[in-house]
Amino acid sequence: LTTCDHALLSAGMVRLFLDEARASAAAAACVERTIYEQRFPGSKRTFIRLKDFSFSGANLFWFAGARAKGLADFWRGLEANRKRPLKMAQAIGVFTALSYLAGSMTKPALEKTIRRRTKVDVRLIPLPNAEAAIDVDKPQDLELVRKILALD
Repeated sequence: LTTCDHALLSAGMVRLFLDEARASAAAAACVERTIYEQRFPGSKRTFIRLKDFSFSGANLFWFAGARAKGLADFWRGLEANRKRPLKMAQAIGVFTALSYLAGSMTKPALEKTIRRRTKVDVRLIPLPNAEAAIDVDKPQDLELVRKILALD
């Protein structure tokens, strides 16, 4: 599942994601901050900062049928607050929010918390392509996409 404003999504990105995602009932793709900023220095993006992992979402999701039932609503709530990390942390629990605020939340702990709250085996899957984190929400995003496409 992806969004309609994911202008740079490629078959290669989807293959990489699915190769990892199929082992889980549900998954979300992301791009590490260091990868994104190295490829697009100065470009603005919203990042979630964990103790061991800073990332931006990549608008690419895996739901394995009935095994992922009920997770879509939970995920929609997180997506609705994707620009507000504190609201996202609140949605997954008070202790998770405190851990996030204290800067002690790790990627494995976040995945475990979501699994516990949703009863679904879920994973956050980093992609090596900085372009995977670019969606077209603002005029600046469209300008960046046009520049990238002009280079290819």
